[in-house]
Amino acid sequence: MPYRDFMMSILRKLEPRHYKKMTILVNELDENMEVVFIEKGQIMVGYEINKQKRYCLRYEDKCIIGAFGCTFNQRA
Repeated sequence: MPYRDFMMSILRKLEPRHYKKMTILVNELDENMEVVFIEKGQIMVGYEINKQKRYCLRYEDKCIIGAFGCTFNQRA
């Protein structure tokens, strides 16, 4: 099976999800066992120190969350 056909078969099996505003998808020390593809919307990436959350990066439309940890089968 050519690579393109393989990728298309995977992409056809994705299930859409909708999240409300201000929803935390992944906490900093949680194990991430899935890859989330963001088609539309805005996400913020940050950290927490002394129970204060700080968001440093902002991504809008078409980004991926959790690809590194799931791809290399290691805890992130």
